[in-house]
Amino acid sequence: MFLLLLSAATHAQFIEQRAGFPAEGRDDGVVTEVGGTLYAGSGLTGGFYVVNDWWAYSFERDAWTQLPDMPLAPRQYIRSFTYRHFIYLFGGYQSEQNTFNDLWRFDTKTGMWQEMAPLPGHARWGSFAFAFGAYAYVGGGKDTLHYLSDFYRYSFPEDRWERLPDLPFGPRGHGISAGNGVYAIIGLGANDTSDTHQDLWKFNGVNEQFTRLADFTYPLWRAGAALIALPTGYKLYVWGGEQADKSYSGFLHEVDVETGVSDATALTNAFSRRGTSMLPYRDGAAVLFGVDEQNARLTDFYYVYPEDLTIDSRSIEVYPNPAKENKIAIESNVPLSNIQLFSLAGTRVYETFPERGQRSTLITLPNLKQGTYVLRWTDVKGGGGVKKLLIL
Repeated sequence: MFLLLLSAATHAQFIEQRAGFPAEGRDDGVVTEVGGTLYAGSGLTGGFYVVNDWWAYSFERDAWTQLPDMPLAPRQYIRSFTYRHFIYLFGGYQSEQNTFNDLWRFDTKTGMWQEMAPLPGHARWGSFAFAFGAYAYVGGGKDTLHYLSDFYRYSFPEDRWERLPDLPFGPRGHGISAGNGVYAIIGLGANDTSDTHQDLWKFNGVNEQFTRLADFTYPLWRAGAALIALPTGYKLYVWGGEQADKSYSGFLHEVDVETGVSDATALTNAFSRRGTSMLPYRDGAAVLFGVDEQNARLTDFYYVYPEDLTIDSRSIEVYPNPAKENKIAIESNVPLSNIQLFSLAGTRVYETFPERGQRSTLITLPNLKQGTYVLRWTDVKGGGGVKKLLIL
């Protein structure tokens, strides 16, 4: 195990190597997290065959445990969401003639799998996917022949899909999609002409609208990406990926989620890869899997910890405030454990317990009368506070 400090003009990161994945090296596998435990599997191995194995990782023990294989067919390019203690796995690719639109749910408490309602559109792989609260969103990707632009919303409680307006940038797949519970940053990727794109878009989970940000530093596809909460707000981190000239990126990018402007930290050649999996984990991000420029499938596992996160700030932001509809978003710098809303008379009208103490929470309030309310929160470190919320 090693710990490396990387510095750039305005930020720094610690990159720690953790216990490597104990099975075959692979790219385009799936990695997700519930309750502090990482779950990983699937992908294309070094022997050029797809797998459906399933593993769990403990950060405290720095150790992997093999679980029974997934019941779904072996594949790569699976997309994942989490809801409460459940993991949802969607779609993927087995061959040019065999792509998938199925949806499976894994119960982390019982270890049981259940097949859910399939997406009603084309089977696909390499899609954009993210989740907010009780909803997941899937769009784009590639079917057996072409890239797609359709966009869907899935209700976890109802097990039901609904089609939304198409993606604003047209048919696209194999880009990045990283959410934080309130909004998502998506973009980059490729289309039918094999163009590699550099546009970035922000999807607002409150009004379900897209806004274009500044372009990324260069065109890129098959990169890893994660939104990480810093005391100063969220940052998008992008690791690796394939560039327009077919070379693999050797940079870790930090992107401002309001503007799209990015800084880049040069990594060593050992880090250059595409098809890597990256997701928020603990206070930083986990980076796993990938293929290097020698076509070697990888097993190494890195934990990225931004140095900025050592600052302890306990403020929250609520928007929109005033709220004209019943959806509000809450962002905090310390994970929250409880959120309550009270009338000025002291009556509690709403309460929720954020999933895994997340820093971003999208809330759907009950129908409330116009007026002023008091939002009270508690964080996982024992702190908390109150803030006024005006409902119009």
